[in-house]
Amino acid sequence: MSDLPTLDQSTLEMNDAPTLIWIRVRDAMRYLWVDNPKRHDLPKVERSIRDHGFQDLPKFDKNLTPVTVGLSGAIKSGNGRIEALDELEKRGVDLPRGLAREPDNGPWAMPLVIGTDAASRALARAYAIDANNLTMTGLTPEQQAQVWDADGYAKLIQQAVDDDVLPVSLSPEEADALLAELNPDPEPDEDDPGAPELEISPELLERHDYLVIYFDNQLDWNVAEELFSLEKVYTAPVKGKTIKQKGTGRVLPASRLFAVIDAAKEAAKNGSD
Repeated sequence: MSDLPTLDQSTLEMNDAPTLIWIRVRDAMRYLWVDNPKRHDLPKVERSIRDHGFQDLPKFDKNLTPVTVGLSGAIKSGNGRIEALDELEKRGVDLPRGLAREPDNGPWAMPLVIGTDAASRALARAYAIDANNLTMTGLTPEQQAQVWDADGYAKLIQQAVDDDVLPVSLSPEEADALLAELNPDPEPDEDDPGAPELEISPELLERHDYLVIYFDNQLDWNVAEELFSLEKVYTAPVKGKTIKQKGTGRVLPASRLFAVIDAAKEAAKNGSD
């Protein structure tokens, strides 16, 4: 036992204190922040977790938007660590320290910090930036920007400027300079009479309707991968470094779905003859 001088929580006056909950890793993946532009070196994150255990707990915030439509709230910090856990579980490695699993060798479960949410979405976004940038003491804003996807980071900073809620790690002058570097060729102002006329491609006028299907278990997803011949997708090399961040979402034309359905019907028909 540790000799830490712990306190009786029932005697303390709490001020919006955080709470620790447990959630399946596969469920946490549904709450990743959809606008998160942070790059992650997943192989190294995975190795760190295997070597040291799951030490740095992710934080949830009700103000952010998750990757899964219909849910509310998202992971404010720790998105990369959750992705790494998901990959480790899928590979069938031994359960790292700091995690749990459901009975009978069931799904992995992870601790998640909830509560102490930001007062607004703008403040939640600002915290998400600071949670990364403030750990890089001594680097310039331009150097810090190297760990972010340029377009996504520029969008976050522009939102912060528009909301007048800058992260602590960026002064107004630094934010302006960074936006100028990340967006060297701003789009023309449509209200500016001197702006060149934009030519609209016919493809932009096409209509596309969508049916979104999500998979809540690995078995069904494996079947879908085989039926539709889906391939793993990796991000492109960034400044000479290959960031192996896998993607699982796909957008397929309806013809692919109908082809699989027709093939299944034909197989069922032949089986009954």
